[in-house]
Amino acid sequence: MNKTKMTTEKGIPSSSRVLMLLGQLERLNGEAVVTDTEAIRQVTGKILHLIQTQEKTRKEIMTKGSSGMEVILSSLENTRDLHTILNILCILNELLTVGGGRRIGVFVSKGGTAVLLQLLVHSGREPTPSEELMLQLHSLVAKVGPKDRKFGIKARLNGALNVTVNLLKQNLQNHKLLLPCLQVLRVYSSNSVNAVSLGKSGVVELLFRVIGPYSKKNTTLLKVALDTLAALLKSKMNARRAVDRAYVPSLLAIFQDWHRNDTRHRHMLIRKSILGCIKNITNIKLGRKAFIDADGMKILYSTSTECLPVRTLDPLVNTSSLIMRKCFPKNRLPLPTIKCVFHYPLPHVPASGPVAQLYSQPPGVDDVVDESDDNEDTEVDTENDTENEEDEKDYKGQNDDIETDLNKLRPRQVLSRPFEELRVYERFFKEFSEDFQEYDFESSRPTSHSAANAPKPHRSIIIPTAQPTAGPWAENPRNQALQPIKDEPPQIKDTPVSLDSISVSKAPESKLELELVQGLSQLLMDGPESVNGGCGIGGSQEDGVEQAVLEVPDTAALLPLHDPDMYLEMVKGTHSVPGYTEVAYPDYFGHVAPNFREPMLERVYGVQSVCQKTKSKERQGKTRKGRPGRGKTRKGRLDKGNTRKGRPGKGKTRKGRPGKGKTRKGRPGKGKTRKGRPGKGKTRKGRPGKGKTRKGSPGKGKTRKGRPGKGKTRKGRPGKGKTRKGRPGKGKTRKGRPGKGKTRKGRPGKGKTRKGRPGKGKTRKGRPGKGKPGPGKSRTKIFQDIERLIHPADIVDKLVYDLDMQRCPVIDDGDCLKFNSQFESGNLRKAIQVRKFEYDLVLNSDINSNHYHQWFYFEVSSMRVGVPYRFNIINCEKSNSQFNYGMQVLMYSVQDAISGSPRWVRTGYDICYYKNHFSRSSIAAGGQKGKSYYTMTFTVTFRHKDDVCYFAYHYPYTYSTLKMHLQKLSGLRTPQIYYRQDQLCETLGGNGCPLLTITAMPESTSNDHICQFRNRPVVFLSARVHPGETNASWVMKGTLEFLMSSSPLAQSLRESYIFKVVPMLNPDGVINGNHRCSLSGEDLNRQWLIPSVELHPTIYHTKSLLQYLTAIGRTPLVFCDYHGHSRKKNVFMYGCSIKETVWQTSVNTSSCDLQEDLGYRTLPKLLSQLAPAFSLASCSFVVERSKESTARVVVWREIGVQRSYTMESTLCGCDQGKYKGLQIGTRELEEMGSQFCVALLRLRRLTSPLELRNHHTHLLDMESDLIETRCNVTCPTTYVMQEDEPTFLEEVDYSAESDEENDPDLEAAHQDPSSDPEFNHQDSLT
Repeated sequence: MNKTKMTTEKGIPSSSRVLMLLGQLERLNGEAVVTDTEAIRQVTGKILHLIQTQEKTRKEIMTKGSSGMEVILSSLENTRDLHTILNILCILNELLTVGGGRRIGVFVSKGGTAVLLQLLVHSGREPTPSEELMLQLHSLVAKVGPKDRKFGIKARLNGALNVTVNLLKQNLQNHKLLLPCLQVLRVYSSNSVNAVSLGKSGVVELLFRVIGPYSKKNTTLLKVALDTLAALLKSKMNARRAVDRAYVPSLLAIFQDWHRNDTRHRHMLIRKSILGCIKNITNIKLGRKAFIDADGMKILYSTSTECLPVRTLDPLVNTSSLIMRKCFPKNRLPLPTIKCVFHYPLPHVPASGPVAQLYSQPPGVDDVVDESDDNEDTEVDTENDTENEEDEKDYKGQNDDIETDLNKLRPRQVLSRPFEELRVYERFFKEFSEDFQEYDFESSRPTSHSAANAPKPHRSIIIPTAQPTAGPWAENPRNQALQPIKDEPPQIKDTPVSLDSISVSKAPESKLELELVQGLSQLLMDGPESVNGGCGIGGSQEDGVEQAVLEVPDTAALLPLHDPDMYLEMVKGTHSVPGYTEVAYPDYFGHVAPNFREPMLERVYGVQSVCQKTKSKERQGKTRKGRPGRGKTRKGRLDKGNTRKGRPGKGKTRKGRPGKGKTRKGRPGKGKTRKGRPGKGKTRKGRPGKGKTRKGSPGKGKTRKGRPGKGKTRKGRPGKGKTRKGRPGKGKTRKGRPGKGKTRKGRPGKGKTRKGRPGKGKTRKGRPGKGKPGPGKSRTKIFQDIERLIHPADIVDKLVYDLDMQRCPVIDDGDCLKFNSQFESGNLRKAIQVRKFEYDLVLNSDINSNHYHQWFYFEVSSMRVGVPYRFNIINCEKSNSQFNYGMQVLMYSVQDAISGSPRWVRTGYDICYYKNHFSRSSIAAGGQKGKSYYTMTFTVTFRHKDDVCYFAYHYPYTYSTLKMHLQKLSGLRTPQIYYRQDQLCETLGGNGCPLLTITAMPESTSNDHICQFRNRPVVFLSARVHPGETNASWVMKGTLEFLMSSSPLAQSLRESYIFKVVPMLNPDGVINGNHRCSLSGEDLNRQWLIPSVELHPTIYHTKSLLQYLTAIGRTPLVFCDYHGHSRKKNVFMYGCSIKETVWQTSVNTSSCDLQEDLGYRTLPKLLSQLAPAFSLASCSFVVERSKESTARVVVWREIGVQRSYTMESTLCGCDQGKYKGLQIGTRELEEMGSQFCVALLRLRRLTSPLELRNHHTHLLDMESDLIETRCNVTCPTTYVMQEDEPTFLEEVDYSAESDEENDPDLEAAHQDPSSDPEFNHQDSLT
C-alpha cells in the first residue's frame, strides 16, 4: 500500500489526541525500517483505548476528509508484530461495529478487504497460527465480505478459501473459532465458483458433521452452519454430491426431530434453514427423486398441516409448499393430444409459424408428454417471488420492445395495393354517391323488417339441455302439462329502461330493469327422462330420447332486442365445425342484467393482500379497516368511549399508560414528564417510582413499563404476583392495558380478541364473520392436490365427459354430475371426477392450435342441493389471473330463469389460480421445457334440485346472438336513420361477416343537405377479433343501441359522422368456442400487416375498406377496436404517439423531430370525464415492436389515422370511480359503449365547432351541461399503481410462463397522461 500522509478535516482541532496518535503512527510507518515495535504497540493500544471509551474519536477517524483509515490499514499491512496486529484488528472491529454499512463501505473503498485477506493468507501459512488472531480476522472478514461485491473473487485469487477450510477441519470441536469460520464460508459460498471449489474440498461433508438433531445448545452455530450449507447446495455439483451421500433422508430426519421437539416454536429459523437446504437440493432431478424416495412428500405434508394453525409458522408452510409442488411428479394432461378435438382443413398451410409447425409434426408424435426431466435448468423458485415482482420485470423488459426507429414511428399513407384493385370496395360506400332522388322523405319508414317486432304466437320449442324440474312445479302424469303452483314470482318495483333513456351521467344509477312478469313460462314434459343423458346430438325424438319442452311467452317488453324464436332461426344459419345442433338455454332465453350489485370477492390471506375495505353491507357494530366503531377500538383494544387509532379517550392515555388527564406521546401534563425525562419523584419515560431508575429498571415497588407489583421484577419476569411480559397477573394485562379478564399477547379472553382476530362478535381488521379465517386458499388447494399423491386410494378418477369420444361424450355411470359443451361458443373437452364432489376439467384448444386455454362455457346437471362442488380447470396457461383478485365465474340457472330471473350471476367461492403439477410439453410452450399449466379452481353450492346450470368465463355473446340483435336493430330504424347492413365477406367456416353503415338521413334532397350528408367524417369501429373477449361484444351492443336510438343526442351524433362498424371480426372463432384464434389457428389481430385473403378474409377486407377510404381522401377521423383485458381492471385505451414512445427510450432526438398533434389524447380524456368505468391513468400511447402487426398500429402507421385506438374492457371489475370494488356486468359494459358515442359527439364539437354550432346548437349545449354536471358529481381522481395488483403475502409460485409477447394483456400503461404539459394545455381547451 502507498504511504499516506496524515491530514485533518477542516474544523477538527489538530491538537485532538487521537489525531496526534495517528500522526505518530504515520511517522513510525514512514521509517524505512520499523525498529521500534514497542512504540507502535503502545500507540495502537492508546488509539484502541480512546475508541473504546469515546464515541467522538470514532467519528474523527471515519469522518470525510480524514486519512485515519488509510494510516490504520497501512500499519496493519506493514507490521508483523502479533500484539500490534491484534490491536489494529480490535480498532477496526470497534470502528465498523457502529455506523452500519456506510463505514464498511468506506473501509472497502480504501482497500481494506485486500489487506485482511492478505493477512489471513500470511497467518495461515504459519505452523501454529494464533487462535486469537484467526478469531479476530474471520470475525472482521465475515462483517466486511457481504459489502464487497468482488469479495468472492478476491478471496479465491488470494487463496483465502483453503486457509478457512483447513482451519475449519482443525477446529470442529472449538465452537468459539468455528462460528466465525462458518460465517466466512457463508460469504465465500455466495460466489458460485467458490461454492464448487469448497464442495470439492469436502466442506459439504464437514457441515453435515456440524449440524444435527434438536439441541438447545449452540443454536446460533447450527443456524449459521445450515445457512452455509444451503448456500453451497445452490451449486448443482454440490447438490449431486449431497444426493450421492444420502444426505436428503438425513436432512428430513433432522427436520422432523426439530419439528417434534420445538414445541414452543423458538427455533423456527433453524427449521426454515433446514428446509432451505432441502429446497436447493431439489432444484435438480436427482434431488427431487431422492426426496420422493425418502418419503419427503408425506413428511413435509404432515408437518405443514400441523403448522397451518400457527400464523407465525407461515414461512415454514410456504417453503414446504414450494418444495412439495416442485417435487410433485409432473403428470401429463389426461389427453391423447393437445391439439383441438375438432379439425378444420385449411386451403393452404402457412410457410412458417405455429400452424406450420403443427402441420409438420410427424404422425404418432406424443405432443402431451413433458420433456422437462431432460432439462436440468428447471426453474428455481424463490420464496419472495410474487406476481407483482414478475409484472414489474415484464414491465421493465417491455422497454426493449419499444419501437425506437423514428422512420417506423412516423405514420405514412402508402397504398400497398393499386387503386384499381381497391375500387371493388366502392359498393360498400353507397352513402358517398347516394342522391336520394327516389326517396320519399314523408313516408319513408321501411317495412321489410317490421315483422321483427310483431307479437309472436306461443309455440313449443325443443331445448335439449333442459331437464324435468321439481320444487315449485307440481308433478302430473306423463304427457300432461305441469301447472305451476300458485306462488307468485318476485315482483320488482322499478320500471324497465327504454332504449332512449341511456344514462350519460355519473350521478346515482338509474332504475334497473324489471324481472320477468308473473306467469313468465310454463314447462311441459313429455316424459321424466332428460335428453342430456343420451349420446345423440340434438335430442331428436327419432332417437327415442325423452324431451323437455318449454312454452315461453313474448318477453319483448323486457328484452327489446331478444326474441327466442328469432334466435333459433339465426342458429339454423350458423355453421360450426362440429356441426352443433343444440342450443344453450342462456343464449335462447336471454340475459337480464341483475338489479343488485356484485362486489369483487375480498382478498384472502395467502392469496391476496388483507388490507382491503370490507363489503358495502357491513354488519352493525363492525369496523372498517379496523377503525373503531361503537365500543370497539383498533385491533380489538377495548376502551371506554370511542377512540381513533388508539388515541386516548376518557381516562386513558396512548399506549394504555394510565394517568390523570391526557397525555400525547408522553408530553407533560400535571406531574408528568416529557419523553420520560426525570422530574421529581418520576422515572425516565414517565414511569413513576420513588427515587430514580435508569430505563425503567425497577425501584421500590415498581416494575418496568409501569407494571405494578410488590417486590422487584427484571424485564417483567415474574416475582410474587407478577406477570412475565405482560402475561396476566391479578387484573392486569400486557402493557398495562386494563380490561376484564386476562389476555396473553392479546389472545382472547372474555370479550377480547387477538390482534383483532374474530372472537364472538368481533372482526379481524373490521371484516365481519364468526370464528377465525382459515389458511391461505392457494395453500389449502395445493395441499389438497398433494393429498392425491399421498392418499391415491381416495381418488375416484372417473371419466364423466370426453369430447374425444365424439359419438357418446356424456358418460352416465352412477352418482356424478353430467356435463355438456356441444353448443355454440361452448368449450369443455373433458371432465374427470377425482373425488365425490370434485371434478378436474380440461379445456379445448383453439381449432388448428395446441394452446390458448382460457375461455370456457359448459353445462352441468344432475347435481345435489346444498353440497359444495369443487371444479378445477387444470390446463390454464397464463401466469396469473384476475380470479386471484376478486373475479368470480358466471353461472346461469335454468330453474332461476323459469322462476323469473333469467340472468347470468357471479358465483363461486374459494376461488384460486395457481401453478399445478401438469406439465406443458415443449411443443405447446413454444419450445420451452419445464413449463407447467395452471389451475383455476372454484367451489359452487347449487340451490335447486334437478337444475341445469351453465358456467362461463365471461358473459357469453354468440354469433347467432349478434345476428338476432342486428335483425332487431334494423327494425328500430326510423325515417331519420340511415342504416345499411352488408356482408363484408364470408369466413373460412362459411359464415358471413356483417358490415354496418349508420348515419343520419339528409333533411332533404337539396344539394346542401346531400353535400353535408356525403362529407361527414367517418368513424370506423370493430370488435371481437378475439372470441374469448365477449365483453367487447357487449360494449359494441351498447354502441349500436345508442346509434339506433331516437334520443336527440343520438340523432345529433348520426348527423355528425358516418359510422362503419364491423361488430364481429372473428365469427368462426366465436362459434366454435375458441379463445383467441380463427379457424386458421392464428391470432387475427397479428395479421394486419400482410393479411391473407384466404386465411384471414375478415382482416384482409376490413383493411381494404380502410385503404379505400384513404385512397379517396376520406381517412377515418377515429378508428377503435374493442377488446377485453384479462389482467387489468377498469376500461382504458391504447393509442399511438411518437413523442410518448420516444420518451420511454434512450433515443436522443431534437424537439422538431417529435412534433405531433396531441389530438390523440382528447377522446380518452373525454371518456374519463364521461364514463364511470374508464381510467385515464391506465391508458398508454406507446408503440411497441411486438404490436406492429395489430390493428391499432397498422391503421395508425399505414392508413394515417391519428386517433387509432384499442379500447380494453376489464373482465373483472373496477378499482376507481363509481364502480369501485364492483365486478363489471353487461349493464356497465353497454353503458361504456353508449358513453363512447357521447364522447365522439363531444370530440366532433371540438374538432369542428363552427360547423356543428350551425346544427342543433341547443342539443350540444345540453350535452355540455350533462358533462359538466357529471364532472361536478363525481369526477374521482383515478390513481392506479404501476403494479396492477397488490403483493401476495404468501409465496405463490408464479413465473412468466406464457409466451404472451403477442398478447395485448401484457400492454402496460407507461405514462401518466397528465404529465404532458402540452396535453394539459389541450385539456384546458376542452
